[in-house]
Amino acid sequence: MKKRMLTLAAALLLVGSNVMGLMACTDNTTETETKANTETKVETETKVETETKVETETKVETETKVETETKVETETKVETTVETELESDMTETMIETEVDTDVTVDTDVETNVVTETESETNATVETETEAATETETKVETETEAVTETETKVETETEAVTETETKVETEATIESEVESEIEFDSEMESDFEIESEPESDEIADESDEIADESDEIADESDEIADETEVETEIKVETETQMDPLPETQPETETETETETETEWVLDVNKSDLSDLMQSIFEGNRVLKETVMFIDKGDTKTLLYPIGQVESVTSYDGTRTYREGVDYEVVEGKLRVLPNSSIKCIGSDIYYNYKTPIADNLYLIDKDGNYLYWGEGTIQNYQICVTYTHESTWEGYTQESRISVYEDFLKKLEAGEDVTINFYGDSITAGASSSWLYGKTPYQYPYTILFTHALADLFDYTVKYVDYSTQLGGVSPVPAQDYVAGTRGTITYVNTAVGGWNTATAMDNAMTYLYEPIAAHGCDLLVVALGMNDASSNTGSQMQTLITNVCNIDPDASIMIVSTMVPHPDTNWDGNQKKQEKNLLNAVKRQQEKGRNVAVACMTSVSQALYEPNRKTFNDVTGNNINHPNDFLCRVYAQTLLQTLIGYENMQ
Repeated sequence: MKKRMLTLAAALLLVGSNVMGLMACTDNTTETETKANTETKVETETKVETETKVETETKVETETKVETETKVETETKVETTVETELESDMTETMIETEVDTDVTVDTDVETNVVTETESETNATVETETEAATETETKVETETEAVTETETKVETETEAVTETETKVETEATIESEVESEIEFDSEMESDFEIESEPESDEIADESDEIADESDEIADESDEIADETEVETEIKVETETQMDPLPETQPETETETETETETEWVLDVNKSDLSDLMQSIFEGNRVLKETVMFIDKGDTKTLLYPIGQVESVTSYDGTRTYREGVDYEVVEGKLRVLPNSSIKCIGSDIYYNYKTPIADNLYLIDKDGNYLYWGEGTIQNYQICVTYTHESTWEGYTQESRISVYEDFLKKLEAGEDVTINFYGDSITAGASSSWLYGKTPYQYPYTILFTHALADLFDYTVKYVDYSTQLGGVSPVPAQDYVAGTRGTITYVNTAVGGWNTATAMDNAMTYLYEPIAAHGCDLLVVALGMNDASSNTGSQMQTLITNVCNIDPDASIMIVSTMVPHPDTNWDGNQKKQEKNLLNAVKRQQEKGRNVAVACMTSVSQALYEPNRKTFNDVTGNNINHPNDFLCRVYAQTLLQTLIGYENMQ
């Protein structure tokens, strides 16, 4: 208590000296009256009586009538009444003037008040003392009211008011005394001035107010073209009053987070097929593909092998025997010299002078002409099913379940939905064995992903076949896929091989927007970029997202970055750089409130090719830029991880 009285006495000396200086300049009474031709008037009556203590009560009332520790309310119109009690020497000043826009009054004591006004804002400041001293200020502002008086009140975007008493206000509201107001609900004064020992805390609060002022400035820029100016009155105080949770932004954010956490999707991993069990979880990998170039070669797999369950040909028609065809050496797989496993041989693999197109060859960094073959390289790949004791330490796709909550809740409720796919040859189905009519007839990633959702939610998948209507579009299965009858997923795929992002944009009206208008769109999957080796797709993708949202505002969208092409060849260009552009584009769309995220297949595929894991020819369907069946599964699992997340399944 003594410390407070000493602090109060020091503040009084400073206030007293300022008042004495003011009295000398004003001869104890100053009156200024100004009348202008506009409706803007400021009438201020100030009476100050100085005694040995300062008692002030500050109250902020907004249209919602809420009082909290930090009272922040933004309305189209704000009416604020601040009642302040002061006891000091009698000085009366009356100022009548006209103000252009905003007026912010800051009295040498830091009250941290930021005033936002509209074209019409009414504010009344009432100051009462124990001797019934009253000060009323009414500010009515019109759009172009400008008045200059001897007190020189100037108002701009950051309101600055200068009078002979040198009242200065900025957006950051820094007081000369640098003191802090503390409100105590148990005391009539509710006002305590602390000086320099609390300067660090005051500086922190000033920084916070400066940040808030920047946000207000940004909002002002957005509504600059409107006739009304929205402003915000913020009073930051320290109070012992119990805050109302609904007025605290922080509390609202926490509530939203808790709601997200509490929402648990009721689906089970066990309902997924073996092909859709995540290769990045558990201790078993099914049919991981491997390619040997020469007999006697040794290859690493995704994990060090613990126990081999089976090694088969790619089509599954032939099974190879351990000790005869292969052996496990320090967790790696070695093909034996006399193995019946088919090897292409270095003489063919590194000297395949067959052009992909006119004068276009697949050439590695050493100048070798590499073997390539659409749907034929699988003849030299085998499938290995094994167990291991390791955990995945590479890149892991993040679940974005919160982004797709609306879509997933439709599935939970049994509503019929439509999933649209749009992209290049990978999305069209290359190089799945089903598309090429070869055993084991595994579907491309688009169908695997859609079937997985049907399995999880007991749905039936119906296919819309555009292959006869739109050139280049792949066919669809002839029969519906029935996992249950709770609802129907309509599958629409209008991807075309060879398209880059620019071509896809040029044909979007016929191949994308019209099918969406015809069948709807609950989830759109866009996968482009493999053919964008020398272009930037970010801005084009933003346009596509915007157009889709204009057609169907409720659509959820998943952008899939492309797998990396053969990394050691002339086919490798800017593909790996596109993912960052897509993430930036999607971030801007998320800021607009759109349900869109990125499935980062670029990062996932790069992780597969890291040292001591796999080589590109292990998982490719043509040795250039297409996935084989195994990598198609990784694609589908990455989409499912993005949409739901395996960790969010039961």
